[in-house]
Amino acid sequence: MPIDEIGFETQNNKTKGVCVMTVTNQRLRQSSFFQKFGTGSKVCLIALMSLASTQLLAAEPKQAFHLNPEFEQQYGFSIAVKAGGFLYIGGVTAVDKEGNEVYANDANKQMQLIYERLGAILAAHDADFSNVVSETIYYTTDNESYIKSLDVRTAAYKGVIAPSASGVRVADFLSDKTLIEITAVAYLGE
Repeated sequence: MPIDEIGFETQNNKTKGVCVMTVTNQRLRQSSFFQKFGTGSKVCLIALMSLASTQLLAAEPKQAFHLNPEFEQQYGFSIAVKAGGFLYIGGVTAVDKEGNEVYANDANKQMQLIYERLGAILAAHDADFSNVVSETIYYTTDNESYIKSLDVRTAAYKGVIAPSASGVRVADFLSDKTLIEITAVAYLGE
């Protein structure tokens, strides 16, 4: 929405509820929303909310989270990063506490361990699987083994709204022992 000018008036070091702006979009000026409630005050409110939300997000820097700190730092990544109200979880595979790959030939056991690790990441942020809003499962196994391993996923989301999800069969991972890798995004709230 084109806005020519925005400003605030202050009196005694306090911001008054005055917002000066000009809306140049004719269709916007004629919309029922602005006719009903008054263009100036509502556009001012929208502009102020936009400015405030930008400032709130900027005030909270992103935070890294590590399950295997030495392993993750060795390869230059964080298993999760909190930014604003979201937790971005990346590249969870079936590894033990030292970062060693386990269950090389068993997609179901890899899936179990991955969901245990996802649960631990979520719990560390006072969240659970009900907070997950998006998930991508990458796999190299045959489709039959992959579909069987999804029972573990179904159990993790039992009783909650399951996230949007994609299953993507990939040609290969860096390690031949890795059969499944999962990334996810969780909404933690404001």
